[in-house]
Amino acid sequence: MPGAESRDVAAGFAHWTDVPLRPTDVDSLDHVNNVAFAAIASAGRFDFTARHLQPLLAQGCQLLVARVEIDYRRQARFPGTVRVGTRVAGFGRSSIVVEQAHLCAGDVVAQTRTVLVHFDMAAQATVPLPEALRAALESAGASGSVGRLADRIPIE
Repeated sequence: MPGAESRDVAAGFAHWTDVPLRPTDVDSLDHVNNVAFAAIASAGRFDFTARHLQPLLAQGCQLLVARVEIDYRRQARFPGTVRVGTRVAGFGRSSIVVEQAHLCAGDVVAQTRTVLVHFDMAAQATVPLPEALRAALESAGASGSVGRLADRIPIE
């Protein structure tokens, strides 16, 4: 049965993606490997951005990962499914911060925080978020308090 902490964390997310665990996600102790959580986060993030953010990006632009932080909370075991809750935590001039909670069997097993940058693929440079996207993020309750963190992260 999930603990109160897991219920509290899960309550803060409206968008969920179910990611089935694969046999290759486990280590020799049958725990889900730490590296697998990056791929699980990516699957949830892709689902979220494709549905909610991608349609509002500038022509020729994509959201690229500039930074990922993963906090491991509990062990997860195969077989199973990880439910990934995804939300926007804030945004800056050209960046969006996405937070995720990873639940397995009802318990929070990991949490991630990812900085995405709005990147012009032709110019190979970060560009400001479009006003339509900024307005949508503000109306959804996302804070613009992230500042210019991602703007200081060089993208090569």
